[in-house]
Amino acid sequence: MMKAHYLPAAVTVLLVCHVVSAQSPTEEPEFKNVDVHAAAPGGRDQATGRFAPGARFEINGFTMLDLVVRAYGVSDPDRVVGGPFWMGFDKFDIIAEVPDGVRAAAMRPMLQKLLADRFGLAAHRDEKTMPLYTLAAGKHVLLNESAGGAAQCQASGWDVTTMVCTNIGMAQFARELYNHASGYFDRPLADRTEFTGGFDLTLHWTPSWQIGAGSQSEEVSVTDAVEKQLGLKVVAGQETVPVLVIDHVNRTPTPNAPGVAAALRAPTLVEFEVAEVRAHKPGSAFKYATYDSEADMLGLSLRNLMYEAYGYRGEELAAPKWVDTETFDVIAKAPRRVPWENMQVMLQNLIEQRFKLTYHREDRAINAYALTVGKRTVRLKDADPNTRSDCRKAAGGAGMTLACRNTTMAQFAAQARSLTGDFPAIPVADLTGLKGGFDFSLTWMPARRENPGGQGADAVQAAGTAEPATPTGRLTFFEALDKQLGLKLQQQKLPMPVMVVDHVERPAEN
Repeated sequence: MMKAHYLPAAVTVLLVCHVVSAQSPTEEPEFKNVDVHAAAPGGRDQATGRFAPGARFEINGFTMLDLVVRAYGVSDPDRVVGGPFWMGFDKFDIIAEVPDGVRAAAMRPMLQKLLADRFGLAAHRDEKTMPLYTLAAGKHVLLNESAGGAAQCQASGWDVTTMVCTNIGMAQFARELYNHASGYFDRPLADRTEFTGGFDLTLHWTPSWQIGAGSQSEEVSVTDAVEKQLGLKVVAGQETVPVLVIDHVNRTPTPNAPGVAAALRAPTLVEFEVAEVRAHKPGSAFKYATYDSEADMLGLSLRNLMYEAYGYRGEELAAPKWVDTETFDVIAKAPRRVPWENMQVMLQNLIEQRFKLTYHREDRAINAYALTVGKRTVRLKDADPNTRSDCRKAAGGAGMTLACRNTTMAQFAAQARSLTGDFPAIPVADLTGLKGGFDFSLTWMPARRENPGGQGADAVQAAGTAEPATPTGRLTFFEALDKQLGLKLQQQKLPMPVMVVDHVERPAEN
């Protein structure tokens, strides 16, 4: 059992308020040939380029809030204070070249300068009292001091998450726990145990999306797991913390310089250098992994592969039944690193060649959810239009909670698509007729999610009906929407863009 080591007194963090310069000296490095534009709807949110000398640096689908967090190294988005309402919803793509001779430490100041030059971003650092979770010692601490080794944590599991940590300090453990159990924390988690040294520990808990889905007697929230299995406590409170205050930012970036698109236009790859497509052997491993130059997709249905390539899923893809039931392996390699959208082009061409796929696009009436005003009084609070728009999910013993600020019904409809529990997610259309932004909160018990395994999530077809009430009386998403907000989600046929397969064949063995 552990011997507790206590530091003298709690360390007070002193931060001198200072202005973050919107300009950098001309001798400091900056990106070359910068292309900034609004992101296409439905794109991926990811940074696809490495920051390395002479490399192509690329960020896709980042909100301004995401960009600010990345540029200034803010530990949590909540510690970015102020800013206009659109910061958390409008998304942008940035493509730029990294000059030769720069070091990794230059990335943040270079991105700060880019945001200042193109969006007029100005900010300063300050302190603010904010809600915070802290990790504290309980009455009977159950930690084992480590014998040494690499400081690391690994988490795995579907119905139960198991996190195994070796030689982990409490500050790093708090960060790891916050990341692996993020659904439980709607605010940052900080270490206040005052323990020094490294520890070996194992922690088991029920993932937030599974709470309320099975037997209550078998469910263990992450806070209960920390207390019962480690003898620690997660305490909600407030502390004065460093924050970044947004003074000014423009919604529309300045135009790209002439010739930027041509300078960035690397020869677009349309085919993989090497590719193997084959039927998946029953019982063999499922794998999904994409890298900058490789794609390893083992055990995916053709519908899943087409979703990765084209972005259509569920009834948005009209195809023969076997595209759902039969699975395939795709192992492909490109001659060089490429951004994801280029990888999609190559995957599209591979599918069209090997599966003899032909198709067209049209609007069709398919199953979709209509978000409408119900019979109850609508319980939405008119938002301050100057408040930053965002929606945050958090999970606890009461279920899943979605708290939204200054959010339009169209924005909420886009959020709701992933919250209904349907696989694949059914489109949601805003038909409420309600205008403007609203503040509201919604709490419900999610439906149980099964591990999709080798079939992938899209192989499970949506039931197409609202979920029935659970025996415990806990509200489903549909019921909570009606009772708590006075809104309804009703499935009906609505015109939506559909990819219609005209012809497709099983691939010949390589």
